[in-house]
Amino acid sequence: MVQTLSPELQKDVEHFIASAKRLTDDGVTRDVLANVTRELEKLAGRKDHFPRSVFPPPDGPTNILYQISCDADGRYALYVSSANKGKNTPPHNHATWAVIVGIEGDERNKLYRRLDDRSSNDNVDLEMTGEQMVREGAPIALMPDDIHSIHVESDEPTLHLHLYGRRLEDLKARLQFDMEKRTASYFPPNPNIR
Repeated sequence: MVQTLSPELQKDVEHFIASAKRLTDDGVTRDVLANVTRELEKLAGRKDHFPRSVFPPPDGPTNILYQISCDADGRYALYVSSANKGKNTPPHNHATWAVIVGIEGDERNKLYRRLDDRSSNDNVDLEMTGEQMVREGAPIALMPDDIHSIHVESDEPTLHLHLYGRRLEDLKARLQFDMEKRTASYFPPNPNIR
């Protein structure tokens, strides 16, 4: 269910989604996602649109995703993510493209590469390739097969915008990875989607 928005935010979200659609009309590449990211940063720059009173963090070390826009067919799903210290995910992909832009707070993203031939999810070889701190002015864009994990380590809750090519609830091919067991399995959507 899409969150009720103020008329001004609704207008700005509609303008952003129209821009994202124009930019991705001929397909999605890293360069295209860089352009979408710049547009999403403009929306995130309107901090008055995203007060903590409307998008509060949850209780405990987790996050809430407030869906603020989504096409009827599940495409162009835009969320406000509010997370507390201790929020961690396993390495995972999205099975769709994604753009994440910071409004407030720091979110460490560890980046990974899959080295095996992907013929089996029972013998996965994953290596960490780097880290990126996602915060205001330092976004991240991910292609469908890119793998990352999320770690909120600061005391300040995060408030970020997440745009996905498809609604999270529809992503049946999204994988999470267990590096110790060397396996991959279905990664269910966040249970805290509002």
